Amino acid sequence: MTGLLNDLMHERADGLDRPHLDVDGIVREGDKRVRRRRTAVVGGVAALAVAAAVVAPSVLGGTGKTAQDRDPDLVAAFAAHSPSYAVGSRITIDGTTFDVGHKVRAFVQTDAGAVFSDADGKVWAADGADVVEIGRINAKVPHLVADGPRAAWVTPGDVPAFTVYDQATGETVRDPLQNVEGMSDVRDGKNAAVMYALEGETAYVKTEQGAAAWDTASGDLTFLDTKADGFTIKDVQAGQIVYQRGDDILVGPNPESGTKVDLWEAYALSPDGAYLLGEPEPDDVRIYDLSVGRSLPKQDLGYAYFGGYDWIDADHYAALGFTETNGDGPIDILTCTVSSGECSMVAEDVGSLDGGFAIPMGEYLN
Repeated sequence: MTGLLNDLMHERADGLDRPHLDVDGIVREGDKRVRRRRTAVVGGVAALAVAAAVVAPSVLGGTGKTAQDRDPDLVAAFAAHSPSYAVGSRITIDGTTFDVGHKVRAFVQTDAGAVFSDADGKVWAADGADVVEIGRINAKVPHLVADGPRAAWVTPGDVPAFTVYDQATGETVRDPLQNVEGMSDVRDGKNAAVMYALEGETAYVKTEQGAAAWDTASGDLTFLDTKADGFTIKDVQAGQIVYQRGDDILVGPNPESGTKVDLWEAYALSPDGAYLLGEPEPDDVRIYDLSVGRSLPKQDLGYAYFGGYDWIDADHYAALGFTETNGDGPIDILTCTVSSGECSMVAEDVGSLDGGFAIPMGEYLN
């Protein structure tokens, strides 16, 4: 989703002429191919199970406090996946703000807290009570994904490794799998190692051999696409994979049996896999109803641009309202309901990009 959001915030100063309500928009995994971006911001199923590379999983200490020891309002807010945002080193969720002691460069939200990176490429876990250093990531181009209590990313190194952190237990699994020396840890880099998505204990990754589903509990790999690039898999939810084949966006249980959807670009599935956030045409982000095979109508909330950025549950999403099309003005946070089309205000004028504003998309925005 960051491709589109960066387009909005940095590359679309020409304006959108008050578009209609994007009943979703700019969402947590907007991975637009570099070749399909109007300007660059940064840059067959082989169903075999193979043993993962022999690297013992590392276990890092948890936050040291149980849910009963932490602020019950924060515990409940994270468990409910309430909308969150960060400004500088302060994260706000459900009206409660806490300071994590480090400027948030990119972050994701889990059921147990927030996992974020700083300008030095350190990865931290924060739950409103403790802040724990849990790993490293590309400092300039961070990319984190999350699902349930887990967050995941690629750890840089001579041989990049895939890292999955369970914020509820404090356990970390790290494995290079079949990566080799010299691989990039940036999605649009040469021969990149990529963390595409998480679904439960399964991480969807691109190794040196191609796209694969990695069972982090057993260590097994199931290869999905040996010709995949850094943007092939868009998201995975409820056993459905959103992927790109040529110029086509498809959804299905694997990258060989998907159904084409009428979208120019795709971002994130709802938790139940019923809806898909995507663009029927450039800069027109909507909710696509997979059951009927079409995008839902839009409404106009009076913003210069309005778009969703994160699913809350199967029928609700968090959204941003921009008062200016270039993203320089005040930003509002809202929640919207897919089934009714109604939206309600969560927080007004929460900050601006120049002020270090960030949302849980897992990438650096400014």
